[in-house]
Amino acid sequence: MNNKDVTAKWARETANNQLGAKADKELSDCLIKVKSAVAQNKLSVTCYNSVEDVVIKELESRGFKLANGYDQRDGGWIKISW
Repeated sequence: MNNKDVTAKWARETANNQLGAKADKELSDCLIKVKSAVAQNKLSVTCYNSVEDVVIKELESRGFKLANGYDQRDGGWIKISW
C-alpha cells in the first residue's frame, strides 16, 4: 500500500473492522459467558464490563441482541440475549 491510499475513510474502516488484542479478549470473555448461560438453559447473560464497538458489531453480526447500560456502582455492562 502506498501513502496515497491512506485516507480517513480507509483508517476508520480498518480500525473498525479489526479485532485488537483488547477487543479479542473482551469478545472471548463474552462468548464464554454465553456458553455458560446456555448450559444453564438461560436466554441471556450480562457482562459487567464495557466493550469496544468492534466487539458489539461482531456479536450483532453473530445474531445476538445487545443492550448497554451503566450503573454508578457497577460501571458499564452489556446484556447479551439470543
